[in-house]
Order: sequence, then C-alpha cells, then structure tokens
Amino acid sequence: MKVGESVPRPDGAAKVRGRFEYSSDLHAPDMLWGATARSPHPYARIKAIDISAARAMPGVHVVLTHKDVTGRNLYGLEIKDQPVLAPEVVRYWGEAVALVAADHPEQARRAAQAVKVDYEVLDPITDAEAALAPDAPKLHPNGNITREVKIRHGDQSARADVVVTGEYEIGMQDQAPLGPESGLAVPEHDGSVELYIATQWLHVDQEQLAAVLGLPREKVHLTMAGIGGAFGAREDLSMQAHACLLALEAGRPVKMSYSRPESFVGHVHRHPGKLWYEHGADRDGRLVYVKARILLDGGAYASSSTAVIANASCFSCGPYRVPSAT
Repeated sequence: MKVGESVPRPDGAAKVRGRFEYSSDLHAPDMLWGATARSPHPYARIKAIDISAARAMPGVHVVLTHKDVTGRNLYGLEIKDQPVLAPEVVRYWGEAVALVAADHPEQARRAAQAVKVDYEVLDPITDAEAALAPDAPKLHPNGNITREVKIRHGDQSARADVVVTGEYEIGMQDQAPLGPESGLAVPEHDGSVELYIATQWLHVDQEQLAAVLGLPREKVHLTMAGIGGAFGAREDLSMQAHACLLALEAGRPVKMSYSRPESFVGHVHRHPGKLWYEHGADRDGRLVYVKARILLDGGAYASSSTAVIANASCFSCGPYRVPSAT
C-alpha cells in the first residue's frame, strides 16, 4: 500500500451485492427478542408498575424494571443523570420504563404494551427560556442548567460604525441514519456478556455498560457490528444496556432492533436552540466585535450537551478575526 494508492474497501463487495451484515441482521441460536415499554407522557411521576400481565403472556421469558438493574441505574457521557429504566419520574415522551424478552418480536412488543404503569401526570417544561426562570420546576436536583460558558475577549467597550442585530432559531434535528438502533447481547458461562453493536464509541459504551451491569470492564465485551449510519446519534447509549440486562437475566442471547418511530425517541438529537447576536463592524466591513447569547435545549438529560454548548460558544464567531467577543 502506498500513499495515494486506491485501496479496495474490505466491505465494498458485500455491500454492493446486498450481503453485508448490519447490526439488525444479527442472529444467534436460541435467541430471544427484546422490546421496551415506554412512557406515554413527557413528564410524570411513577406511582406503581405492574408487570404481572406481561409476564404471563405466551412466549415471554423475562420482564424487567428499574428494580432489576444489577449495577448503577444511571448513565451519561459526562453527567450521570439518565436512568437505564425510569424509577420514580419520567422526563420525556418515550422514556424507557420496563423491558421484555420473548420468543418472537411480536410477542415481545405485545408484552411491553401489557406493562401497566400508574402515572401522576405533571406539567412539562417545553421551553428552554422558561426552564431558566427562578420559579421553574427543577427537573434534576442540581437544577435545569447542565453547563454555562462565558467568553470575554478583547476590549469589552468596543464601538462600531455599523451594528447588525438578529435573533435566530434552529429546530431539533434527528440524524435519521438508515439503520436504526439494534444489537445482539450474548451471555457467557462465566457471567460476562458479549455485545455486538453498531456504535460510535466502543470504549465509552463499555465503560458505561460495566457500571450499569455491575460487572468489571473485562467482563463486558463489545464487538463492532455493521453500522448503517450514525452522525452523532450513536454517541450515547440507547438499547445497549437493555439488551445486556435481558440476556444476562434470561441466560440466552437477546436481540433488540428499533423501528423508525422508536428510533426517534431512543437516541439523542441535535439540539434546538435560540441565538441572539450583535455584530459590530467598521465602514470597510471588518468586524470590530461580536456579542452573542446562545441557549441550547438539551432535553431531559445531559448526554453530550456540555460538549455541544462548549463548541457552540467557542466557535460562535465563525472563521473570522474578531478583536472583541462577549
């Protein structure tokens, strides 16, 4: 192999022939199918969970709630604030509350629908600006702010000949990779688990999963499966912990594969936000200063929000030479 030489892709032939195995194509002998029971409310208190009807359905082997999480029932890339399974409060529509493993995917889905949850519905906070108000309900013990970045650069009293102000709004974006979240968890005889998964960060997934499962890292093995796109949607956990918990409890391989609607609520999204800008320039069009306020909506849990707001703040002036920034 030489610099500049065209190298054949090892997966190229299989992909153009339709034979490439993506994570949703995985299969193992004696495999069960996993499904997730999710909240129908954006914000509610959980008063009780009844899994008896789901557990009694044909083909069902395992039904799990937060009480069955064997390790820490929290995960997160930088702030450990998101439950693997909601214990007391759900904070977004579609949050995972219970898990089911069954012989057939339709049996698993029907059993997930049979999980009965008694909710006390609460009023959700749907506006990031409103969440900053002193009297706003606190979604988490530490409040509603995950990170605040203040930048002061140059002369803070700079004046300009031309001043342009604007308010801008960006909506939430779903990365919508062609391959939704999926994977196969296989329990081993020594209590370890092998997870075949399409992800962006194998080592970060392993670290988070070990804490959730209550296992040492060397007993959590991850193998990269075929990835049908990512674009940031696979940076954090989705079904990884759920599949592993079910497989370890059932003692059999468990496959989970999201539908497109479930994928929309099963992974992190690009942040909606509001941006207020004031640009000052001289009469030749050279920037003198930039003043900005950026407010990003991180949703119910932190995930990558701390890094995203840092990037948004540090690069808020774009690729321009700016003598003063606030």
